Amino acid sequence: SEQKISVSTAGFNGAPTLPRMRDSFAAQTYPRKELIVLDGGSTDGTVEILRVREAQLAYWESQPDNGICHAWNKGLEHVTGEWVCFLGADDYFWQEDSFERLVAGLQAAPSETRVVYGQVAVLSPKGDLLRHEGRPWEQAKRDLDWSLPIPHPGLLHHASLFQERGGFDESFRIVGDYELLLRELKTKAAHFVPNVVTVAFQHGGLSNSPR
Repeated sequence: SEQKISVSTAGFNGAPTLPRMRDSFAAQTYPRKELIVLDGGSTDGTVEILRVREAQLAYWESQPDNGICHAWNKGLEHVTGEWVCFLGADDYFWQEDSFERLVAGLQAAPSETRVVYGQVAVLSPKGDLLRHEGRPWEQAKRDLDWSLPIPHPGLLHHASLFQERGGFDESFRIVGDYELLLRELKTKAAHFVPNVVTVAFQHGGLSNSPR
């Protein structure tokens, strides 16, 4: 049977971009999917946006959190899919068949693979395409010791990874994704699916800020 993909989105005051993210999820041609939204207690109309399309959401909440890792961990409690991917409220799916292509690419992956990724589109603050990022694991893994060499938005984590390795370390403000993947990828391989651009994200978000 087809495997289910759970998308977990965390954001705060993301009303201007949240509908774009939600619509890009709804447009995914892959049928077995669910969307979980963790809003940090926004006051900008986000709650109204979520309520209008509540039927499309597997779960949502709007209450203060202790940062993105805390929000993602809360989301993990509601995930029912075999694969989980994380987005910010200002990220969105670049191709309507992103999931379709990733799942098709899984057929070439060893059965024990728990991290699957494609490329991402990096946009300028104005929304222009700057570049595509993401390269085969054989090349990417050489950089693992000093940076996260594979793009985290849109990357598929197998649910068993969290059961075995635990959730995100909430003491980190921004590198929680890197630290979590290090636990897995120091000893195991990730799988790169060519010819798919999964997610677009704007350069200039939280993790690009020097502070």
